[in-house]
Amino acid sequence: MTRAGHPHPLLLPATGPAHILDTPANPPLGMVHGPTTISTSPFAPGDTIVAFTDGLVERRTHPYDHGIEDLRTVLTEATGLPLETVADIILQRIPGTDDDRALALVRRR
Repeated sequence: MTRAGHPHPLLLPATGPAHILDTPANPPLGMVHGPTTISTSPFAPGDTIVAFTDGLVERRTHPYDHGIEDLRTVLTEATGLPLETVADIILQRIPGTDDDRALALVRRR
């Protein structure tokens, strides 16, 4: 995976707490000629990858690291719930900002 400048995605294992995936920052695919750095991570059945824009976790009055920790906490509390429910909980529990927010969740069957 690569993150094209977005925040590091989080991995929510089927069991256990959510954690940050160490992924390289690259420009969006196709923007630069040449190879792109990628990383791999185990992705077991039941695991969920959570990708998002910085507008979900970054606020002027709340440091970025605190926003990431808030998201990790919400995800860990939502372990085992359906993806639609997890997305709803994230958007309810993480306050909105004037920045755009995008969220993508992928679960391995």
